[in-house]
Amino acid sequence: MTNVRLIPALSILFVSITCFGAWAAPGLSKEVKLSAEREAIVMAPSWRTATTQPALMVLERAPDKSKQISFALLVLAMETGPESTDGIDWKKVRDNIVAAANAAGSPLSLELKEPFTAAKGLVGRHLSGTTKVKERTVKVEMIALVAPKVLLTISSVGRTDDVGVADLATKVATTARLTPAP
Repeated sequence: MTNVRLIPALSILFVSITCFGAWAAPGLSKEVKLSAEREAIVMAPSWRTATTQPALMVLERAPDKSKQISFALLVLAMETGPESTDGIDWKKVRDNIVAAANAAGSPLSLELKEPFTAAKGLVGRHLSGTTKVKERTVKVEMIALVAPKVLLTISSVGRTDDVGVADLATKVATTARLTPAP
């Protein structure tokens, strides 16, 4: 008799885990191109484009309470980076990112985390922290990728209890590639 009750319970658990996984890690079906010194291409979820400029794109996922999906942003930015990938001063990179965000009115705090090595031809670092959006503290997970004269940042922003925030930045960063240097 207990096995009969256990099978539906396990089925519900499996379906819940599967649905949660789909919610936390959306498919990356949208090709995004950013242009600065060079062109970068990444794959991103097909969320609504909130901002688009040659070197910046912000994608937005609207909340859907019926599907337990919370609000999230994916910020993709490209700018001039260090001359070389040798001996990158990641504290300086972080400080520059934080200073730029604060100057733009977005109070940002970031901690340096582990190196990121999953983007071919780019040297990377994981950063993690928080910012304020409309008086709410939200989680920021960022992968900073460097090639000579290029800094590409991939940031996912979401609720502090959203486990998918870190996964999204990592998955998108893994797809990053640069066009050949001129």
